[in-house]
Amino acid sequence: INEEIAGGSNATIGLQWDAAQELPGFDRSQSRIGHYIGGSWQLAGAGAAAGSNPYNWSGSGYTSFSPFGVLNSNATLPLLKITFNVVSVPAGNQCTWMVTGGDIESIVLQRSLNGRDFVDVHSAAFSLSDNFTDAIRNATKTFYRLKIIDKNASVKYSNIVWLDSRLVSNPQLYPTLFTQSFFVQYQGYGKALIKIYNESGSMVQQNQLKEGTNEINAARLPSGAYFYQIVKEQNVLTNGQVFKQ
Repeated sequence: INEEIAGGSNATIGLQWDAAQELPGFDRSQSRIGHYIGGSWQLAGAGAAAGSNPYNWSGSGYTSFSPFGVLNSNATLPLLKITFNVVSVPAGNQCTWMVTGGDIESIVLQRSLNGRDFVDVHSAAFSLSDNFTDAIRNATKTFYRLKIIDKNASVKYSNIVWLDSRLVSNPQLYPTLFTQSFFVQYQGYGKALIKIYNESGSMVQQNQLKEGTNEINAARLPSGAYFYQIVKEQNVLTNGQVFKQ
């Protein structure tokens, strides 16, 4: 599905099909809408399809458009993809994340002051993206991670990100959709590295960052989605995803 005029939409999507279009083994009583975005399926809640040949599913709140489909809840789900950042704001440390893939029930934000012992600071039912501002003060270095709980009660953890009060600000990367190069604004002390990985997890490029604005030339990379980490002294300052046209 594409927008006639791109941007600014908040749409309700309706999908309809006949029994003859169902693949062998498809169970419409345990089906759901899927939205393929950012290299993986964003899945709505599972249940019984409405209607009686034709059958239908609908969902609301869609602000971006790409392939949509009706999937079985017992389908193989993609691996988790996590974008997790923390920046300092006047109210505290603002943690922002996007999680796709899996059959997630809830997400818990955890904090540590030593990088080993974590406590829960925020918990919420799963949504594709969320944020929370931790009002902690007077901590030189604060570590955060996400505890991701699926509907079978199994638990996975994100990578650990941290914020050092000596940093003016966390690195900022822009634009995330690029053709030849993108920029990293780094206002830190000392040098850092940006590491770029393909969707298979192999590092395909590495660049050193200096204080100020850094242009990262990625013209040699094929079009597609890439993950990045910005690290200093083997600590992850921030990470995320970029897309090369």
